[in-house]
Amino acid sequence: MFVLTACFAGKKDKISIKSSTAILPIIKKAAEKFRKSETVVISIDGNGSENAIIALLNATCDIAASSYRISPQKIQEAAENGRNLKEVIIAYDIIIPVVNPVNTIDNFTKEQLKDIYSGKISSWKGLGWVDEKIAVISRDSFSGILAAWNEKIMKRQAITVAASVEDSNEGVINAVSDNPYAIGYIASAYLNNRLKPSMVENFVADVENARLGKYPLIRELFVYFDENNISEKAKKFALFLITAEGQDCVIKAGYIPLKM
Repeated sequence: MFVLTACFAGKKDKISIKSSTAILPIIKKAAEKFRKSETVVISIDGNGSENAIIALLNATCDIAASSYRISPQKIQEAAENGRNLKEVIIAYDIIIPVVNPVNTIDNFTKEQLKDIYSGKISSWKGLGWVDEKIAVISRDSFSGILAAWNEKIMKRQAITVAASVEDSNEGVINAVSDNPYAIGYIASAYLNNRLKPSMVENFVADVENARLGKYPLIRELFVYFDENNISEKAKKFALFLITAEGQDCVIKAGYIPLKM
């Protein structure tokens, strides 16, 4: 848990935020900027989108930062329980397939990615590289990026049971960088030189291709709060994320702002 406090005397308001690991860099940077002008204590937990949404529905946090949209069914169920969930799109994220730097492959089609993750393609030889088994690295069921991967790549096809499951972007980074035959997928802000990013359908994962709609693995990032149960300060922070200052935090965290 991260706890940020403003340097003011007197009583401080408190904001509790549960976040996906993908959105965590944005929330942390925005919280640091927000607290410079507000008397507030901000606690931040980054345990995944699903956990964040559950916490919001159980009224154990003020704001849920999720990398997938809450379903209309859950919104309706929440309304029947007296909750009025407000959705705010705060940024866009590029999902990047990554391999170990020794891997000579630098481009995949979406069909190839689906075949790798379903187990249909199990050796790198089938893709023109060495005759070694592909170590498939995926994400846990509480992750928003898994939901996006299933929607955009798997298309209702199940991920192979042979896949190793990680609970964070950092976990995927470690798994792929430690294994020359591994493949994974991460949020763009977490890309580093321990990994080799792959093109998808011959398009590089960058802001320009995202803006033009050419790169296919783009997702929206959200925050949610309950209009019927939120403090003025917490709501102010949630809406701060879409102001010019908040969007500057999006850019500095390595994500794509609402106005590309």
